[in-house]
Amino acid sequence: MFGGRRGVREALGLVPAKNATTDGLRRAIVLLREAADDFERELEARARDTAQRRAGFDPDAVLFDKLGRKRSPATIPGYMAGRPAPSRGRKYPPNPFTVAEIVELLNHVGAVCKNEVYAERLRALVLVLWRSGVRISEGLGLHEGDLSADASKVFVRRGKGGKQREIGVDAWLWPLLEPWNRLRAELPPGPYFCVVEGRTAGVDAWGASQVREKFADLQAAAGIRKRFRPHQLRHTMTCELILENKNIVIVQRQLGHANLAVTTNYTNGLPQGEVIGAMRSRAMPMLPVFSG
Repeated sequence: MFGGRRGVREALGLVPAKNATTDGLRRAIVLLREAADDFERELEARARDTAQRRAGFDPDAVLFDKLGRKRSPATIPGYMAGRPAPSRGRKYPPNPFTVAEIVELLNHVGAVCKNEVYAERLRALVLVLWRSGVRISEGLGLHEGDLSADASKVFVRRGKGGKQREIGVDAWLWPLLEPWNRLRAELPPGPYFCVVEGRTAGVDAWGASQVREKFADLQAAAGIRKRFRPHQLRHTMTCELILENKNIVIVQRQLGHANLAVTTNYTNGLPQGEVIGAMRSRAMPMLPVFSG
């Protein structure tokens, strides 16, 4: 706030009389604009500080995690209060992935993970998100008993809005999860996609922000020039079901949408080539024999 006031005083000092020079007026305008920006930043900072304190965030507090390490302020509840989202105003296309692209990503899992345990966990997560279509929060919220290989289904413990649901997955998926299942059995019981090292190994769930960073690393390692985030696997599965002519209500139930209109929005990710191909393959209209 003081910087803005100082800028205003300097600007007014450049216009002391009626015969102020043109350069002086231009400089005064620049200083006034800079002062306005300073005022705006100060007001945003004060509003953010007020929102954070109301949300329970103390900027002076120093918290530590279970391992005794100092926590980043960004991990403390209330930190984002009053702050605009990093992706605010940015729109990302659905960009569903092809099977070939997903296979290429899976082939590079070992390049972004430091050992076999990390690699099998990441590979299993990609497969589960792709073949079940669950949200990243739902996938990381799964417990070991929520996946049933015998019935080939997954129990979503806490979906959007706190709702529970059971969904089906491919029968061929389960043998691909066996490497991770064997490694997971050596850890304490808990979340299916859990922390694999440290005191909280097997007890705490893998963090969503860490997963998104790992997905970005996987995209770079595979050399795919397309944004790769967990939600795109949900779009990918939806487009696959639509192209397989599955009933739209079945797709809605699988995704856990309360409104069918939300499900239809996911069809925007269908490749345009599929639409063109479907139109080109239509049969020629024919007149009935008895017509005319």
